[in-house]
Amino acid sequence: MLRKFGQQVVQRISSLVARHELFERQGERPVQPPLSPGAWSSGDGNESDADAAEDDTDDDRVETADADALAGILSGGAMIVNHWATWCESCMAEKAAVRRLAERSDWPMVGISWDAFEDGDVVRSLGEVYNFVKTENIDWPQYVVDGHPDDFFNAFEITEQQIPQTWLVGPDGAILHRLHGMVDDGQIENLLERMK
Repeated sequence: MLRKFGQQVVQRISSLVARHELFERQGERPVQPPLSPGAWSSGDGNESDADAAEDDTDDDRVETADADALAGILSGGAMIVNHWATWCESCMAEKAAVRRLAERSDWPMVGISWDAFEDGDVVRSLGEVYNFVKTENIDWPQYVVDGHPDDFFNAFEITEQQIPQTWLVGPDGAILHRLHGMVDDGQIENLLERMK
């Protein structure tokens, strides 16, 4: 009876794997070029995946930040904070307007990427955000949320848990205004007026 039950379980799992194609088939993976000699780890075991991803980017415009680190960043003086993600269509649609806002404002801009929100893969998200920032030539710092989203929602009293969002943060680190939704040309004027 146990043997029959075991065979049924194996058959059921096999059919699920086949139906959902959980494993790659022979020959499906494209041929990858060999790694360059400098790409190998030093072998000391002290480098984490996140450290490796940050080293690969070789750019201080993209970093990770947990809720405490972000609180420290926001306490650094008046700034504009744009919350976005590469997978967010509205965020991509507003990027030109966000760039115009950054160019016209006397306040520095900071980006908060929620790319790791859905799957928690911070290493992959760092790479995606870095590639986007490099391709789009975005010159303001970007911080990829690293930690449980609830920590951020609670720490910054975020009630609208959707992106895009743009905040105006005062010199004392207090959030003066929250724009929920896309930045457009009309919103740019409104935000610039609020900064005076």
